[in-house]
Amino acid sequence: MKRYPIVLLGMIFLGASFAFGATEDKPVPPSGEGWDVITGNYCTMYVRTDADLKVVEKKLKRRGFDITGNLTGSYSDDPKEKVSYRVDLIFRRVEEILNMYPRKINVTVVIYGSPSEMEDEYARIFGVRETKLISFYIYKTNTIYTNETDISDSVLAHEMGHTIADHYFVVRPPEKVREILSMYVDSHLEDD
Repeated sequence: MKRYPIVLLGMIFLGASFAFGATEDKPVPPSGEGWDVITGNYCTMYVRTDADLKVVEKKLKRRGFDITGNLTGSYSDDPKEKVSYRVDLIFRRVEEILNMYPRKINVTVVIYGSPSEMEDEYARIFGVRETKLISFYIYKTNTIYTNETDISDSVLAHEMGHTIADHYFVVRPPEKVREILSMYVDSHLEDD
């Protein structure tokens, strides 16, 4: 009986110290041609070459929030750098809200041009067609899928909540716990 609390505490403390389950694999690019790669501090993004990055960046700034500490990287007038910077800010904010900082994590974010393109990818991956998807996340490849129409800071923060929770603990939390954590992130994105 004494071993259970020790194991439970070990999971909590080891998860904070070591990034068990964190992937160090290189991101897998989406299938097909016509993709640009944008590399940030925490995320590698794949966006369509014809994507309107100014619109994407604007959608990623709908909710006003700030983070503590500095974020390395430049903030210039280049739309790719602006999107990269904003996605990194969202990632850092999610870590801050959850007070979870997994080490050596790099998330792949694939931004399709339309919801139907993303739904096609979902069908290709899972063999089932889902409609009305805004985004989805796959743990095994540590990849977030979304599209230009539905992307927002809230959408990315929610999916990043899944990513961070999945790669923080020694044992991946149950689905309901991961969902609660992700919903918590979204509801506290603008808190001080």
